[in-house]
Amino acid sequence: MKLTYYGHSCFSVDTGEVILLFDPFIRPNELASQIDIKSIKADYILVSHGHSDHTADLVELANQTGAVVISNSEITEWTSRRGIEKVQQIKTGG
Repeated sequence: MKLTYYGHSCFSVDTGEVILLFDPFIRPNELASQIDIKSIKADYILVSHGHSDHTADLVELANQTGAVVISNSEITEWTSRRGIEKVQQIKTGG
């Protein structure tokens, strides 16, 4: 297993079978200024909430990687309206 911390809220976990990317915030992130966004790989992108410091590169990376976006209904609907077809909504109880 490999953990990559991109700074602030963004990190990835490579299990050896799948790559999970959490809260894709690369380009506006000073701590990730040396990261080439084109080099990032993901099978799943998990988004905790809709603030820009958690979603800044969501659409670009979802398009680039073909990853499934996993989040709440508002974020999955927002990404769907931007042409992302692979979404999985987390349905919380309540």
